[in-house]
Amino acid sequence: MDALDKTEGAAVEKSKIYPEFLTGRLMQRENVIAPETWKVGEAIDHLKKACKLPDQFYHVTLVDCSMHRIANVKLGRLMSLARDISLKDIKGNTLWIIPALQDEADVA
Repeated sequence: MDALDKTEGAAVEKSKIYPEFLTGRLMQRENVIAPETWKVGEAIDHLKKACKLPDQFYHVTLVDCSMHRIANVKLGRLMSLARDISLKDIKGNTLWIIPALQDEADVA
């Protein structure tokens, strides 16, 4: 723990609230979200202006007006398309919501 910076150390400590071998210990807790109504250009502009983004992320999660997760858009796909394309038109087919208390072996 001493080798980690404050942010990483805090994340490790938070993960310890979940028993060993449950997915809660392994989960990424930071998400990048965007309204499903946005266009590619709006999402890119938002990412560029964001004060803090996760160090690593591979998709943007689309949410509806009630902040319910709808789908994911892969970051590579987002960055390769024209700015006027709607995010809901390029969303992925699968969105897995995995409970934090599920056994990690079952998830694997």
